[in-house]
Amino acid sequence: DIIAVQSEVAQTIAREIEVAISPEVRNRIEKIPTQNQQAYDLYLKGRDAFFRFYMNRNSADLENCIQQFEQAISLDSTFALPYAWLGRAIEYQIGQKIFIDYDENTIISLCNKALSLDPNLADGYWIRGRYYRNIGEFQKAIIDLTKAIDMNPNNVLAYRYLGSTYFFNRDYINAVVNLKKAEKLERGNELTQLYSDIGQVYVSIGEFQK
Repeated sequence: DIIAVQSEVAQTIAREIEVAISPEVRNRIEKIPTQNQQAYDLYLKGRDAFFRFYMNRNSADLENCIQQFEQAISLDSTFALPYAWLGRAIEYQIGQKIFIDYDENTIISLCNKALSLDPNLADGYWIRGRYYRNIGEFQKAIIDLTKAIDMNPNNVLAYRYLGSTYFFNRDYINAVVNLKKAEKLERGNELTQLYSDIGQVYVSIGEFQK
């Protein structure tokens, strides 16, 4: 039972490194996202297809990931995660004008649905916050992205998008603070874009050597 194993592993690691887990965090670790193993499997396949698309921009991967998330929802309509990730996939679909089946209102609706099912879902907050940033609703974006960090303090994407939101809002100090936090957490290909984002902030405040 992979879902139960993930919870067990998280708690074992916390014990081994002697980290105190608050009751709130323990509840999040122990929460079972879905009782339907097939729906969970489809969600994971959707995530895999999404990241393949993200790296290669192959529209077939994006179409596949959307189908996987839709099928996961059809098997368990109370499973919050695929709603949020379907919203993220649709944002790319609309942005790149690939087989558009949805409109932009769907993105917020899906995130709202995910958060109505799980009010502590970090992915729901940062995906919605990222969308608010992209449409210029900076205060709403800051609220959502901050909430995502409250839910998951190691969420590198929430820090990155919060930093870029502050940058677009010309709050350069908070932009650097959050982008540097993201830098400490990021270990993957996103570092390239992250250093570009940090560099843009330094240029904007005249710190050309940095």
